[in-house]
Amino acid sequence: MDDIGLSDAEALAEVIAPHDHVERLLCGHLHRPIIASFAGKVMTLSPSTSHQVVLDLTENGPALFNFEPAAYFLHYYSQRTGVVSHMAYVEAFPGPHHFFADDGVVWPGDEA
Repeated sequence: MDDIGLSDAEALAEVIAPHDHVERLLCGHLHRPIIASFAGKVMTLSPSTSHQVVLDLTENGPALFNFEPAAYFLHYYSQRTGVVSHMAYVEAFPGPHHFFADDGVVWPGDEA
């Protein structure tokens, strides 16, 4: 998928590179969560809410997908923190579970 790239990426880099207030580029899903540097900024590519592209970093690797959990990024901005991105899964998983065994808390797998 890297071969597809962004048309005229150099022109976009010229536009955003000199602007210090541009902190991050948030890009639509590419069926794989990717965080990279572009023009001195953080570029965040969102995962897909359906299938994901197989992580294969070899040159000319096969175009494959799998059913890794569907996910999305939730971005939060405040003046104090700037942009903070959280990846969350679409599907439900067991939990939540306590980190510490408080009085009366039974951990998964423990006998009651």
